[in-house]
Amino acid sequence: MDRLRIGVVSCANWQAGWFSSYRHLAQREDLDLVLHLGDYLYEYAPGEYQARDVVVRPHDPPVELTVLDHYRRRHAQYKTDPDLQTLHAAVTFVVTWDDHESADDAWAGGAGNHTEGAEGSWTARRAAAQQAYAEWMPVRWEPGGALYRRLAFGSLASLSMLDLRSYRSAQATGPVSAQIDDPDRTLTGDEQMSWLLEGLTTAEAQWKLVGNPVMIAPVRFPSTLSTGEIGALQELMGATRSTACPTTSTSGTATPPTAPGSWTTCATTGSGTRCSSPATSTPPGPATCPPTR
Repeated sequence: MDRLRIGVVSCANWQAGWFSSYRHLAQREDLDLVLHLGDYLYEYAPGEYQARDVVVRPHDPPVELTVLDHYRRRHAQYKTDPDLQTLHAAVTFVVTWDDHESADDAWAGGAGNHTEGAEGSWTARRAAAQQAYAEWMPVRWEPGGALYRRLAFGSLASLSMLDLRSYRSAQATGPVSAQIDDPDRTLTGDEQMSWLLEGLTTAEAQWKLVGNPVMIAPVRFPSTLSTGEIGALQELMGATRSTACPTTSTSGTATPPTAPGSWTTCATTGSGTRCSSPATSTPPGPATCPPTR
């Protein structure tokens, strides 16, 4: 195998518009697979969480998803989209979930869009979402098991698909918060992080790819950001502190550093720059790793 061409998609909100991007991917006829990185569907009721305050096409059922029948019906509705049908028929999907497959801002013990008691228990709601996901999505997975997994494409590439919702800590209360520096915070959980680093270190594939539904990147932003703009950064607030430096595989190809938590948030004000680490007054530079051979 000497070529792998992947289409990457995510965040498809039925009531916010049409799925023409799926149609364009299906028309290419040169893709080996489609990588869906989560938010395959959205759990909100009609009129909630749509783009530009316009409902292009209402969600079914006409309620926020909280129980198994709700999640099954929403999956069924999304599968009626003709462009999504065409892409599924044309190309293999490799999928993982983000938060909206269950509830917005989901974490191990709850979700920002879940009210314990009034909307049942989070344990029951998450189980319902996972059951519907297993029934409707192209993945060999049993509800309650580990969704993260690794796929090999000969000696050309290995693809590590992550689950960044089931094991993560709750999001911090703000973009500059002492919570971010808590060493016990995690995005992946210890077991998944160890699995990921082991795979990146030992895989002999030329390319080592990571399918991550949450952004992994350094972040700096000014204090003039609006509430909405800061909200767009909140998904980064559950990061783990783990880092990894490049190693050289037996194929002679350097493994890129993978560090979901090696980022620092910084806010610039008139008195200077404040970063998430209380020990620094200016943003730290990039992680220093030994050169690869």
